[in-house]
Amino acid sequence: MTKHVYAFKYRLPGATEFCNGMSDHCLEQPEGRGFVIAPFLPHSPMIFIPADRECESDTFSEALRLNGHGLCAPFPEASTTPDQLADEVEIIKALEREGKLTKAVAARCLLHDALTDINTLFDSLCRNYPDAFVYLFSTPESGTWIGATPEVLLENDGKELHTMALAGTMGRSGLNTPVSLRDWSGKNRAEQAVVSDYISQRLRLFATDISQGEARTFGVGNICHLRTDFSFALPDPAPDGVLRALHALHPTPAVCGHPTDLARRLILSLETTPRRYYSGFSGYASDHASAAFFVSLRCMNLRAEEAVLYAGGGLMADSTEEDEWRETERKMQPMLRLFNLS
Repeated sequence: MTKHVYAFKYRLPGATEFCNGMSDHCLEQPEGRGFVIAPFLPHSPMIFIPADRECESDTFSEALRLNGHGLCAPFPEASTTPDQLADEVEIIKALEREGKLTKAVAARCLLHDALTDINTLFDSLCRNYPDAFVYLFSTPESGTWIGATPEVLLENDGKELHTMALAGTMGRSGLNTPVSLRDWSGKNRAEQAVVSDYISQRLRLFATDISQGEARTFGVGNICHLRTDFSFALPDPAPDGVLRALHALHPTPAVCGHPTDLARRLILSLETTPRRYYSGFSGYASDHASAAFFVSLRCMNLRAEEAVLYAGGGLMADSTEEDEWRETERKMQPMLRLFNLS
């Protein structure tokens, strides 16, 4: 194996089999069949890994050793503290009270001892989160990341395209515990409406035959969200048209905020740890029309010595520091459980 290792592995929601691939190089734009990795902000590169061949059994262990933490950003030196998150919340809420900002997403990181048995981690996520997109990728530019995300950014089944507004977070006592729409707070409903309205407006700029469903509860693991589904068509369904649609939608207020430009500037200035590929997107593209891209959530960045877990919370005018900290803790649970499951 060379010093350049580009590898991916994923399992689609509801599927029983995983797909994988690897190459000795990467591309900046999708071309043929392979895996797309995009950062939250364009300061880190978009990467396309061609599916030149299948992964060997030890590919990811070797990739973790060779790719380190990636070339695009330094590894965090410490976990985000409650006081650091509270400072962000205070600044954001002040702008919301002034009417300049409707919502912003504050993220934090948690450093943990490393987990090196990557294939076991992936299998554990597949087993415990059957309705999530489970993903694993490693490149010299990005480093090695693993996660299980519930959020579709753009999916093309060859007949029509799909996306979703996913926002609001509530814990639940068990995996099958029902949560009705009546159980959701006004803050969560308002947060989801911001995302849903944004996606509806963006779709009208480039899509046709738009259909919007009703908001419903969607559970993944120990938490649930409010979800609104959209289907639509594109005048140009070719890969270039799909790529333009991805960039038109991302980042949604679910991971950034609204208005987007102001929220993005705040994130850059306030967050103590660069997000890199957390809250970007990843997914597969094929030679045919089918493709699926998911927001890169519920994830961690691995290297040989330690791991960095990421999570964020949507801040509205009536948010509290304590509630947002608890929300990020709930969202880190899928990754934290791996330290006991592996």
